[in-house]
Amino acid sequence: MVDRGEKLYARWGWLAVFFTPAIVSGTAKMRPYQFAVWNLLDSLGWAVSVAASAYGVGRLATGHHTGHDFAILVIGLGAGALVTVAAVRRHRRRTVRPVRAPASGLPDDPS
Repeated sequence: MVDRGEKLYARWGWLAVFFTPAIVSGTAKMRPYQFAVWNLLDSLGWAVSVAASAYGVGRLATGHHTGHDFAILVIGLGAGALVTVAAVRRHRRRTVRPVRAPASGLPDDPS
């Protein structure tokens, strides 16, 4: 089970940093530099998205409906969405599969 976990962490370690405790990165033998970069991005993304969203929601819930309060909420939600989109795009880029040639070996005729 440990071998399987290490294989998964070797492939998905950059994403696992977002969801697992830091000690798991050490036990799964993640490189320190790689861990530091992804942990920094994780911490920064989490802090900006959660803090700004919570602050914006709190301000709006207490009756403060200024443009500044809406902007803070939008920034927080946007930061969370940006982190999610970046993770999905990175995953898709790394798992690009080659296009197979037609079975006949001849290119398809589009006309």
